[in-house]
Amino acid sequence: MAAQLVLVAERLLQHGWRHIAAPGSALNWDPSDSTGTNPIAGWDQATIVNMIGPANVGLEAHTSWAGACASGLRVVVDGACITDDPFTGTQHLVIEITRWLAAVRPEAKVMLATRRSVIAASRNQLAGTGVEVVARDNGIQADVVYRPYQMLYARELSFVLDVGRRGLVGQLDMIGHSNPFYHPSPALFFFARNLQRHLMRTLDGVTFISAFGRDSALAECPDLAPERLHVVSCGADPAPQEGGLAPGRLLDQNSRFIVCLSSTFWHKNRAHAIATFRDLVEEHGYDGHLVIGGPEPFYGRSTDAEDQLLNQLQPDLRARVHRWGHIPDAEKWWLLRHADVVLYPSIVEGFGLVPFESAAVGTPCLTFAGTAPGELLSGTSATVASWSAAEWARRVAQLIQQPGAASTLVAEIATAACGHTWELAAERTWLAIDHALATPSSRCRADDGGRLTRIAPRGRRVVGAASLRFDLVRMAPAIARRIRSTRSAQDRTK
Repeated sequence: MAAQLVLVAERLLQHGWRHIAAPGSALNWDPSDSTGTNPIAGWDQATIVNMIGPANVGLEAHTSWAGACASGLRVVVDGACITDDPFTGTQHLVIEITRWLAAVRPEAKVMLATRRSVIAASRNQLAGTGVEVVARDNGIQADVVYRPYQMLYARELSFVLDVGRRGLVGQLDMIGHSNPFYHPSPALFFFARNLQRHLMRTLDGVTFISAFGRDSALAECPDLAPERLHVVSCGADPAPQEGGLAPGRLLDQNSRFIVCLSSTFWHKNRAHAIATFRDLVEEHGYDGHLVIGGPEPFYGRSTDAEDQLLNQLQPDLRARVHRWGHIPDAEKWWLLRHADVVLYPSIVEGFGLVPFESAAVGTPCLTFAGTAPGELLSGTSATVASWSAAEWARRVAQLIQQPGAASTLVAEIATAACGHTWELAAERTWLAIDHALATPSSRCRADDGGRLTRIAPRGRRVVGAASLRFDLVRMAPAIARRIRSTRSAQDRTK
């Protein structure tokens, strides 16, 4: 049987069908198998190298795809961001996309790689999903490694580059990439930019959660190959906590209020929410409060600008503005459910979940008609195409005074959310994975064969003696056969 397989392989190779006969492809041969059971174990290494040499990117793509199809696709998701702290948006994204990758293709093996200290917590999060949670330092091997978010620490680079035959990275947005004030020093700002650009250029695919994010990356890195860039979106179908808990910080839990949920990063534009509230009270007689909640990062904080604006308000108005730090999920959902209106005045976003979370509990939300929110909610009444606080206040007052307008806005956001579920995000991610497996790797490849077959770097000529020697070595056997066949023919005619 082994001899027959070798004969079949030789015939296929002679006819140019290397993507069928090559090791690791349809015949599923492993050149490293020296047990004697492998039909090509006796082939010399030079033959094998020439068959699947590293410069043979087309053949390598064929064998990569065929091998994954034949043996079952193995995908590992990089969960380096998972911690014991309350889940951030990035951690939530990693858990959900991993869960849904397994749900959409149950025949594939999907793994989540985390630090050992959080394996138990991650397993609880993914119990019953079919996802295997493993340690990042456990020598994992997979067909594809997927890191669904951008990188800040070089120590995490080797995992993404070494684990899979193909690699994909998600670039959630280019905000930190573009804003030096979100970094502790110029050197670390440039380091983060270089690290993220290196990963996007090196890996076989880059995913974005909006077309705006993809276009921003192309503006910053115009040398990226557009065919390797994929818009996969993310889940805009949240699961609100029923009931929720009223924040104990509320002075009067029967008071009316509008809410702005965001961190204190500059681009979140919390000062605009304060200005809108001022005009809402002074021009439209609103008698409620403004609650602003969200964590405070180390760098790029807008708190000083907010303080300056608050100090300009009358004392009674200033007392009705409540700025809180991190808000637990139970309190967040209570605030969203009981607010008159939610404000989301972010200047730039890679996606923007708050409007969809607000609509999920029936509360209208206003956001800026630009960047990703403007893309995702285009054509709805949720967007405001102005930075005039007076215009925002007018729109808020209209929603409060006209319940029908508020209901229409909520329904429009809910309709838009139907195109951005976690299931659809997983399906689009699988398409990006398939594309990466079925196309040549983006990484540089060395030339096939030995030293004499290599082409010199640009600007240097191929060494003449080496070229001549190569020609002689290549032609000598053919010349010898030609001489022998000619002599044999002459002998027969005598």
